[in-house]
Amino acid sequence: MSQSSQTYQLGHMPMNRLFIKMAVPIILALLVSGLYNVVDIKFVAMLGDESALAGVQLIFPVQMLMFSIAALIGAGAASIISRSLGARDFDRANQAAVMALALVVFLGLVISVVVYFLCDQMLVALGAKAGGEIFTQAKDYVLPIIYGAVFMLSVGVMNDLFRSEGKVKYMMVLLIVSALSNIALDPFFMFQSESGFGLGLGVAGASWATLCAQILATIIGVIFYLNKHTQIKIHIKYLKFQFQDIKNILLLGFPIFLTHAGVSIIIMLANKALSDIAVDDTDSASYIGAYGVLARVYMFCVLPSIAMMITFQTIAGYNFGAKQFKRVHESIVVSIKIVGIYSIGVTLLMLLAPQLVFSGFYDDQASIELVSKMAGIVFIGFPLAGVFLILTAYFQSAGHARPALIFSMAKTYAFQMPLVVALPYFMGIDGVFYAYPTADVIAILLVSVYSVKEFSKLLKMEKEIEPTGV
Repeated sequence: MSQSSQTYQLGHMPMNRLFIKMAVPIILALLVSGLYNVVDIKFVAMLGDESALAGVQLIFPVQMLMFSIAALIGAGAASIISRSLGARDFDRANQAAVMALALVVFLGLVISVVVYFLCDQMLVALGAKAGGEIFTQAKDYVLPIIYGAVFMLSVGVMNDLFRSEGKVKYMMVLLIVSALSNIALDPFFMFQSESGFGLGLGVAGASWATLCAQILATIIGVIFYLNKHTQIKIHIKYLKFQFQDIKNILLLGFPIFLTHAGVSIIIMLANKALSDIAVDDTDSASYIGAYGVLARVYMFCVLPSIAMMITFQTIAGYNFGAKQFKRVHESIVVSIKIVGIYSIGVTLLMLLAPQLVFSGFYDDQASIELVSKMAGIVFIGFPLAGVFLILTAYFQSAGHARPALIFSMAKTYAFQMPLVVALPYFMGIDGVFYAYPTADVIAILLVSVYSVKEFSKLLKMEKEIEPTGV
């Protein structure tokens, strides 16, 4: 057998067993890497100050935008590196990697300087009232993150560079180290015991913990490169500032930047809408703080769906290439079934017993009821969102990247953003949250119409071509 055992399984192992075997490790890895977002907001909630929760939530879009910039550079460079390594053009691969890291340092420093001097204006634009308690908490939280923007961006880009040469293990080490160290450092930086242990920095401590975790992960990534465990070589001799190389990196990374930046803009618009609806600072802190908890829980819950999408795309893409169209068909059915079961289970939990989840963040019943009500609206469309991921991943697996990108962008920019802005005028605070399931419904209807045509083509190919042995 000329293929590796894992590759052989893609074309031969029973589909249910294959899907579960591949999905479970990815799910666990994503959950571990995403856990710190949930634990972080939990520690902030333990401060017992709704203004602290609201302040952290106001900064969330800024963090997401920084993540988007890292994805812009990392994904673009990774595309060049993967193709260069395949062509045995190691110098070009090294140049792309070094250029990506140079861009990270440059943009990180620009972000640090610009945001530092325009911090107050930025916070007001994000929905904080100048000089208010939320404003103060948000500023305390954002400054350490801004100081370390270079490190915040570096970890994301290094992950993409490791992935581009197949060093998934190194990528997972950085993700897990940054997540677990952040969780471990949070209580030390945020609280102080009666014996004096801990720094007691409050909400600022949460961001200092995040920064230290990112610095640690960056150091580990550098060590991997210095120990020559990678095909990519990081050296000053490969640093050549050529406009065409920078342009190629940015153009290739732009689609994924749009995707992540869209999430950042939606959160920012929702925060602003909630701030405008609020009667006073107390209401604003309650609404935005509750949305902050809900947003982290929602993003954590969607991680298994993303892992299943990655699994499906790998299986379907391989079998599409092998012209095993029956297995492609099977992978669609199995993926939709499993992601459907999972997402329906999550939705039922959020509709029937949300208190079981949110009582872990709040002590007072009023806050639990507020965030539970929000969750009961947002999670209505959660199963549709999971199926949407699978259907758009099918287009990518079949080599149709354009419709996958168009549908994903349409859901974010054409549906959800306008709905977040418009619905509150008609429905008040509930309108912010009904924007989520409404966008899910519109998006799944459109992608389903297109999918019917694509699936009919698949069935036709399935009948015309017998599965080939691989």
